[in-house]
Amino acid sequence: MAKGDGEVIQKIKEGGITLDVWENPGQKDGQTVKFLTFSISRSYFDKRDGKWHYSNSFGEEDLPAIQGAIDRYLLAANTVNNTGQYNT
Repeated sequence: MAKGDGEVIQKIKEGGITLDVWENPGQKDGQTVKFLTFSISRSYFDKRDGKWHYSNSFGEEDLPAIQGAIDRYLLAANTVNNTGQYNT
């Protein structure tokens, strides 16, 4: 899955949940900067067709894994420096 012109710079997995961290180019005050965006997906195995599938729909039981992935990102993330560049 593509998000604009960005690329996935980090994947954090927690159970069947994957948090993708995207780095996207942008402009701020006439300068090129990088912005981070995030996507979350859930993987599951369908016994009927024997294949893995991915969804962006979640059940209540997925919330702890989603929170865990977000917490892991926040613990590892550096702060934004004064040029608007993100360090991860």
